[in-house]
Amino acid sequence: MGKRVDILSVNIIRFGKIKNLKLDFCVGFNVIYGFNEAGKSTIMRFIKAMFYGIPARRKSGEVLKERELAIPWDEKSAEGVLTISYNGSEIEIRRTFGNSAAEDSIYVSDLKTGNKLDFLNVNNIGKILFGVSEDIFLRTVMINQDDVFMGGKSEEITEKLMNIKSSGNEKISVDSALERLTDKANALKREDGRHSLGKIDELKRKKELLVREKYDLKTQIQQVKKIDARCSAAKGELARVRDEIQKCETELKHCLESLRDATDSTDALIYEYDKKISDLQSREDYIRCADLTKEICESARNFENELFDNKKQRIVPYIIAAATAILGIIGVVFLLFGTVKAQAYRMLAICAVLIIAEVCLIKFRSLKASNKIGGDSGNNSEKLSKILNRYSVKNSDELMQMYIETRSIKDTLDTLFKMKDAATSRKSVNKKERSSVSVSVMQDSIKALRNDEIKLVSEIKGLESRMAYEVKIERLPSDIETEINAINDEIRRAEKKYMELILAKAIIIKASENMKTNFIPILNKKTTEILNRIKIDNKEQIRISDEFYTFFENGAKLRKAEFFSKGGFEQLYFAIRYALSEIICLNSPFFADDILSVYDDKRADSALRFMSEQTERQMFLFTCKGFEAENAKELGADLIYIN
Repeated sequence: MGKRVDILSVNIIRFGKIKNLKLDFCVGFNVIYGFNEAGKSTIMRFIKAMFYGIPARRKSGEVLKERELAIPWDEKSAEGVLTISYNGSEIEIRRTFGNSAAEDSIYVSDLKTGNKLDFLNVNNIGKILFGVSEDIFLRTVMINQDDVFMGGKSEEITEKLMNIKSSGNEKISVDSALERLTDKANALKREDGRHSLGKIDELKRKKELLVREKYDLKTQIQQVKKIDARCSAAKGELARVRDEIQKCETELKHCLESLRDATDSTDALIYEYDKKISDLQSREDYIRCADLTKEICESARNFENELFDNKKQRIVPYIIAAATAILGIIGVVFLLFGTVKAQAYRMLAICAVLIIAEVCLIKFRSLKASNKIGGDSGNNSEKLSKILNRYSVKNSDELMQMYIETRSIKDTLDTLFKMKDAATSRKSVNKKERSSVSVSVMQDSIKALRNDEIKLVSEIKGLESRMAYEVKIERLPSDIETEINAINDEIRRAEKKYMELILAKAIIIKASENMKTNFIPILNKKTTEILNRIKIDNKEQIRISDEFYTFFENGAKLRKAEFFSKGGFEQLYFAIRYALSEIICLNSPFFADDILSVYDDKRADSALRFMSEQTERQMFLFTCKGFEAENAKELGADLIYIN
């Protein structure tokens, strides 16, 4: 049991609709009386806020935040002072509440010394003073009008009683909590053989799909890499082929230029030969004597010789005859006149005779052939004349000279023709050789390279098409790995949550069993004691079953709680709540806000008498009923009026 805490006074500077209100309390039974809307509930909220602060968030089911209810609409903050007695000291708690928790402030000091009490200067000071949380504080020592069963159905009343029995809180049902925990656990992982999957199962299935997708994606990426590598290689090969094509085309161009230059040079030479040939062939003497041959020249010479010989044959006999005659005369003279040299003269005479004889013989032959020669000489002369006239020469010597000149021209022409033929042949050979060896080879190479280029371009387009359409990669394995890691984290959180839920179920079950085994018997005993003190019929002994909240009348007649009146329910509820406060938080004051409104006079007097008899703790009753206030005052309560 903690040290007792008594509230000595409250000084509400501004809180809710109350401003500048100071109330002093006794350490016994305090009754705060006022009409509805006078601020009784506000005072209770103020006391709770001074002990536990104001939460930043709206609680479930609340229309307004506590902070909105605490701060006056025309102010920016709420402020107040609470004076308590604790451990033999008077302590002042001063708080200011702003629009947010960050703007809140607290200052706790000893009134006698003025020293700040650091161990109490915390927002949740009530946890230190009473040893319980705000929620337990509200569920045990503070009973609001909204907490009572007023108008509740029998099953709702039974449920609240069962909740208190199993959990100590009428709003917390162990069975409902276990059911909710089971539902949440099943939502994470199915253990009941249902077909539907829990979140963990779905996450694991999703993970399996992602792992498979990652594997498939890696396979696709490997395929893409292969395609890309081949595409890069093909592009490199295409660049090389195009470079080779450019080189071959450049070399072909140079070769063709060289060939064209060589051809142009040969053509010029051939043209020069043709010009010389044409010049020679166009010479008049060549044209005239083109058909002149050596035979023609020899024929002309023969004709001339024959004509000369015929003349000679005609003249020689006369010459010989004349010489013979002269010699004969000389011989006759020498013979006639006789000289010393008579012998010589005789020889001369003999010679003369012989000569005369030869002359006579020649003469004879000449005369014999004169007819024949004379006939041919006319024809020869005519032929010779035709030849000489044809070639415009005077004699065979000129004709021969003409022949020699013509022959020289023909030789020159022959040489020119040979040189032209050689040049033409060389041109043809060069063209053929260059075409077949160089140009043709390069052209074939270029053609082959062009075919390779077409194939490579087609292959690259096909590879790029496969990369663009056949293998679509929308995300990377790292992205999937990140998602898998996120799912793993989510699975771990879900499994942790699942284990927490299972553990929570186990704890709740264990706690419920402990409640039933240890706490509930004590609670039932205290509740029975309190209920028998506040009941209106002293003859009837009432007790509560450990298994179910049931009234046993005179130990024989059984009657379930839901069969009692509203007043009976209210008495039972009050007894349970007060019993809980005694067990859990006896050192705290007890607060009741208009809980006697549904009581009849007898039950109200019984409850007031019970509260006035409590000496181990400070009691507070907030009421709007004047007779309740007066009755409490007669029982020794300190009556406080508020307007």
